Amino acid sequence: MKKLSLLTLLTLIFSFTTLNAQNDHDQDENREPNSRFSFMAYGGIGYAVADGKWQPNYNLDANIGEFLVQYRIGKHFGISTGIGLVELTGNGFYYTHGPFYHERAYLKFPLLFSVNYNVVPKVRLLANVGPYGQVIHRDEFIFYNGGNVNDIYSGWSIGLQFAIGMSYHINSRMSLGIMFSSQGDFNRLSIDTNKKIFADPQRISRINTLGFVFTFNL
Repeated sequence: MKKLSLLTLLTLIFSFTTLNAQNDHDQDENREPNSRFSFMAYGGIGYAVADGKWQPNYNLDANIGEFLVQYRIGKHFGISTGIGLVELTGNGFYYTHGPFYHERAYLKFPLLFSVNYNVVPKVRLLANVGPYGQVIHRDEFIFYNGGNVNDIYSGWSIGLQFAIGMSYHINSRMSLGIMFSSQGDFNRLSIDTNKKIFADPQRISRINTLGFVFTFNL
């Protein structure tokens, strides 16, 4: 009987210690980090719409990568900025020059207001919205009837972007998830009239992508 009582006591002590350690571990996993800074990387694929003023619109394949640093304000909100790379490729048609293949790449600089909220333990809702400026650093049209022309369009685009997703906490510092992102330009790009190819003011009216997001609390 004494041995059974001692075994029961030891079992209770071990169970209590294990439960308490597990609770401490869970709290550590969900505790907000001391640092207010975090790093976020997003990579997505999707499509874009090139909107011409007089020529037909055409669709492009889109690849986006963004690298952001976020400053946390309170528990659920923050502001973030960084740099992004936008690559667009696809086929189009102009009334005056026929079919072509188009490649374009932007460098993007967003300024975002972000929100994060724990839906359940280890699963967090992420969202951000804000303006961006992006500048063309490569632009090429390859015409099927012969010839290719570089840098017809140039300059800065100003627009608004929005993203929403869900992430899973791997540990107290790292999380991995999936995110949908959308953006659209307000203004039309400048045209180099010396190229004498066409003079159709253009903007990228919509880019929708879906991809993975990784966050790391610094």
